[in-house]
Amino acid sequence: MNRSIFRAAGLAALSLLISLPPPAGAQDYEGIKGMGVGLAAGFGKPSDSLFSGGLSAGLVVSIGLMKYLAVELQGGILMSGVEGSADGLSKGTLNAVPIQLSLLVRYPVAGGRLLPFLEMGGGYYLNNFALDSQLLEDWEQIGFTVEEKVENTLGFHFGLGLDYFLSRNLALGLGFRYGLANAEAGWSLTDIASSTEVSGDLESIGLNPLTIALRLRYVFK
Repeated sequence: MNRSIFRAAGLAALSLLISLPPPAGAQDYEGIKGMGVGLAAGFGKPSDSLFSGGLSAGLVVSIGLMKYLAVELQGGILMSGVEGSADGLSKGTLNAVPIQLSLLVRYPVAGGRLLPFLEMGGGYYLNNFALDSQLLEDWEQIGFTVEEKVENTLGFHFGLGLDYFLSRNLALGLGFRYGLANAEAGWSLTDIASSTEVSGDLESIGLNPLTIALRLRYVFK
């Protein structure tokens, strides 16, 4: 993966946030202590070179516990293409749905206008792997159906980011997150005529996604 994409996007978004004018009423911390809901969207890629990057998007629910601490629950989807290998998954598409709970350590600056933060937490990955349609057709032509499956798994993550309050209730943010998650995988091959099936295990799949995302949150008072 060309990491310059992440660096360029991050610098551009950070420059945009800092250049925006201060919002009215930002000289108190009410906006960072409420409960917020929002959307996040960006780009993500598992660390394995066999995976391509794709859309990362989700819903965010946040609770500001105090001036310096918050918790967030995020559920979303990460879509990745898979090139395929002899020992791992074949060519196809992996859709992962991470449900992640994070603890955020924040340091408000500029009267609460800017909220840099560090985050860490854990979650559960719901995984769905779909084989390439042409590959499925090739197997069917010789009398077999094939299936490969990636199991759901637990994971951990850490990251950093920056929120900017456009108003007392509306915050625009940019975040970088790296996940640690390994998933078991397996395959099965079924003879169409006799329904005889054989199966086996594949190498563990190192998801370990790196994501960059913009998010927009509305914070209730």
